[in-house]
Amino acid sequence: MSIMDFSGKKFLVIGAGISGRAASLALADHGGTVILNDMKAIDVSEKPWPDLASHGVKLVFGSQETSSTAWMSSYRRRSFLRKFPL
Repeated sequence: MSIMDFSGKKFLVIGAGISGRAASLALADHGGTVILNDMKAIDVSEKPWPDLASHGVKLVFGSQETSSTAWMSSYRRRSFLRKFPL
C-alpha cells in the first residue's frame, strides 16, 4: 500500500467549498469511499457536482439526520457528533 492508496478507507468531508471538493476528488481517485457533506441545499444537477459524482463521491447536501454517519462505529459517531452536529 502506498501513501496515496486509500482503498477500503471511508471519508466524510465536511464542506463543499473549493477545498472540500478538491479533497473529495483526490480521496476518491485514490480508492477512498467518500461522502461530501454541506449544510446548504445544493442542486446536484449543476456543475461541478455531476463530475464529482462520476468519480464515486456521494453527495449529501442540506440538513441531515445522523444516517450520514451510520458507517462510523457508535463511539466515533458520538464523538464526531459532539464536535460537529449534523
